[in-house]
Amino acid sequence: MIAFRRTQLKEGEDWYRVHQGAKPAHMCPIAFTDGGYLKVMAKFKLTTTEQDVWPKVAVVSRNNWPNQKLMTVLIDGKSHNVIVANAKLFYPGAEVEVDRKGGKLICSQRPISAAKLFHAIKRRHEETNPRKEIQ
Repeated sequence: MIAFRRTQLKEGEDWYRVHQGAKPAHMCPIAFTDGGYLKVMAKFKLTTTEQDVWPKVAVVSRNNWPNQKLMTVLIDGKSHNVIVANAKLFYPGAEVEVDRKGGKLICSQRPISAAKLFHAIKRRHEETNPRKEIQ
């Protein structure tokens, strides 16, 4: 790959360096332009696939594990374990945003307080079970 980049691709036209702080230029990572990317894909006969887009919206299915930093969510119909700060602040059926970091699934949101959580549960309960008006 390095030999191909040095011999057949032009810096600035097909690829460029991503400068990071005070690092010397030769130690900085490189990035390909759209044209350079297509040349590399053609040279090594690679195909593009749809990338998995994160973060995703998930629905909490279980939050009462003995480990309070773990809860189970449904993402696209599949069950996954997710790391959270405190699983007691979530309730089954709640929609949460899940992100992938370092190969682990992490809940990227967190209710600010238990009062807001209980208010959300009460509101959800009232939406699903409306009061009958007494006349």
